[in-house]
Amino acid sequence: RLDSWQFKNSKPSHFLDLWLASRVAKLKNEIITKLDNYEITTAANLIESFLDEFSTWYLKLSRQRRTQDFYDTFYLALKEVVVLIAPFMPFTCEFLFQNLKGGRDADSIHLEIISQPKFFDEKIIQKNDWLKKIISQASSLRQEKGIRLRQPLAKLELKIKQLKLSQEELEILKKETNVLEVTQSQGKGAEVSLDTKITPELKHLGTLRDIKRQIQNLRKNTMCQLYDVVEMAIEIKDFPLEKFKSEIEKETKTRIAPKIASPDNEFIGPEFSLYLKK
Repeated sequence: RLDSWQFKNSKPSHFLDLWLASRVAKLKNEIITKLDNYEITTAANLIESFLDEFSTWYLKLSRQRRTQDFYDTFYLALKEVVVLIAPFMPFTCEFLFQNLKGGRDADSIHLEIISQPKFFDEKIIQKNDWLKKIISQASSLRQEKGIRLRQPLAKLELKIKQLKLSQEELEILKKETNVLEVTQSQGKGAEVSLDTKITPELKHLGTLRDIKRQIQNLRKNTMCQLYDVVEMAIEIKDFPLEKFKSEIEKETKTRIAPKIASPDNEFIGPEFSLYLKK
């Protein structure tokens, strides 16, 4: 079990966990209704759409989270969704269920009773959709200026009407739009603006993200395990490597060395080169 986790059925409090709980409850309602009306293809499409959100939104944004409520919410959602998929993939879902079930669950997934949930928070689902629209608008502004997403920017400014974002929601916007700060003020509708000036410091942060990304690619291509610590030599000009050395080592499971004589893998790029030794 990850982080020695034990299920405690803790009540979700984080915005993402609250969204997931309501999103799964809404999906459950929709699937039951569609299957009762023999709309099999529509039900399958709803599940496919949810799984895309589950992986590319919830899990992506939760990669660094290690809290009890995250694990509990993730576990309950996964088990609920496996039960919903069971009519379409009975044998695969039975295998998954046997690895997920607890003491109060049925012996088989096909003995589980699927009941319609009494409540889900439509407002939090709509707010999540609104956050995605803001992120999409910010992405369009970047494209207009020819600025790639991996290049950090100083600030995203929101002018919104009668909507106060929580710290968790602001952090989601910061992460997904790759800015250092998000400010919000009163406005009409929802106006989004980006500070697109790239200072030398921001340029360095963009290069730092590229270095981390290429190191992870090297690790993957060299078949490194998740917890393997490898040696890494970095050749780069006009970049404060010492300033970011500990951050790179911590996030990429590396030990940075001045030079590596016989690397197991390498990346040669226009801005920097990397040399990996297992």
